[in-house]
Amino acid sequence: MQSSISKLELDMTKLAIEASMAMQRLPLIMMESSFSSSSSYSSSMSSSVSHHCGVMSGLTIKGDIGGSSTSTTTTSDISSQIIEKEDYASKLREEYTKIHEVSIVQKEEIYTSINNSRTIIEETKNVITENKSKLTELRNKEKELNTKITTATDSSEIETYKHELTSLISQITTIKNILKSQTQKNITTTSHITDETNKITEIDSKVDGAEHDANNAENEALTYITEGIEATYVVEKKHIYE
Repeated sequence: MQSSISKLELDMTKLAIEASMAMQRLPLIMMESSFSSSSSYSSSMSSSVSHHCGVMSGLTIKGDIGGSSTSTTTTSDISSQIIEKEDYASKLREEYTKIHEVSIVQKEEIYTSINNSRTIIEETKNVITENKSKLTELRNKEKELNTKITTATDSSEIETYKHELTSLISQITTIKNILKSQTQKNITTTSHITDETNKITEIDSKVDGAEHDANNAENEALTYITEGIEATYVVEKKHIYE
């Protein structure tokens, strides 16, 4: 138990030192420290301020906190603004997380659909190639039968050739219909892949936009926190000076 308490005390001391060093690196604090080091009251002021730096509860100051471009002096409650910015940033981060999680599931379904469509396209291509070869053979037989019908002299032979030709034409018609349907299936499936690919692009764009908004909101909240700490420091020093 004693070792755990000692470890916690060491961790707290380390965090306090890191926080103090981070405070000293803020632009306004660095500038104020530089100014105070040359003044006669720097030591007493520094020791007093160290207990209040970064305390923003209930603080109201005048200025353009947040980098406002307006030159009009306004009164800003830093604490309330920081809370609002942090809440808004948290809300956007949660929205981004949800959108990102949903997008993963959606994209997996779309990729599965695309892969299935590609398989269908390969199958239709094979069917088209096979039936084109058959159609070529049947066309050649059709020419041969027409030649035989034209050159034959025996009526029974002519009737036999005509019967074969009728059956052949039926086969040709069937194959032509197969080629037509498979070609249309290929076109439709290819179009489906294009649509699904566009959906992925839209999903990625939506996810990127949500992440961009969340990052901007978090950066803005961080800016308010940083400027709020600096403003609190300066106002506190002004109160001590007065």
